[in-house]
Amino acid sequence: MDIYDIGLYAGYVLVIVGCIAAVLLPLLKAFENPKELMTSGIAVLGILALFAVAYVISDNEVTPRLAAEPFNMTAESSQLIGGLLISCYFLFVIAFVGIFVTEGSKLLK
Repeated sequence: MDIYDIGLYAGYVLVIVGCIAAVLLPLLKAFENPKELMTSGIAVLGILALFAVAYVISDNEVTPRLAAEPFNMTAESSQLIGGLLISCYFLFVIAFVGIFVTEGSKLLK
C-alpha cells in the first residue's frame, strides 16, 4: 500500500464523515427549534410533490436500443429517469427566476 492508496482511503473516510455530519448536525439543531424543523419538512414535501408531478407527466417509452443489453431499460425505470430530469428542469427554472427576482428587487431599492 503506497501513499496514494492511503490518501484515497482517507478521502473516502472524510467524505463519509462529512455526509453523516451534513445530515445529522442540522437535524440535531432543528430539534432545539421545532418551527425550523417544520419549515424544513414543508420544503421536503414541496420537493416530493414537484417530483410526483414530474413523474406523472414523464413518458415511459423505451427505445429498442435501450431495452437491449447492456442497458436493459424498463418502462418503469424510463419513467423514473424522466421524472428526475423534469424535476431538475423545474428546479433549474425556479432557481433562475428566483435569481432574477432577487436581483431585480435589489436594483429597485
